[in-house]
Amino acid sequence: MKHSIVIVDDHILIAKALRSIMANFEDFEVLYECENGKELQDKFTSKANIPSIILLDISMPVMDGFETSKWLREHHPNVLVLALSMQDDEQSLIKMIKNGARGYLLKNV
Repeated sequence: MKHSIVIVDDHILIAKALRSIMANFEDFEVLYECENGKELQDKFTSKANIPSIILLDISMPVMDGFETSKWLREHHPNVLVLALSMQDDEQSLIKMIKNGARGYLLKNV
């Protein structure tokens, strides 16, 4: 069984690079990419668009990762969220975990 993934990042090159990396793993399939949390919300109107895992950037326009992770925790608690960020500070990490993220990776990892 493949795990479905959605990438939410406003940096298109990073999203495409992550998609390319994920293509090397046969157990994972990237469904689509979004540039912000609002775009993700709009996609969630169809059950087929709800993934098992979301790779979520924190700093995005319109609806950032903090708001998005909180919305996901409230409306789709079974979706696993992994935060991706350049923000290397304890406050961001704690806030994302409190908002439901299961992990926090720095983009330079």
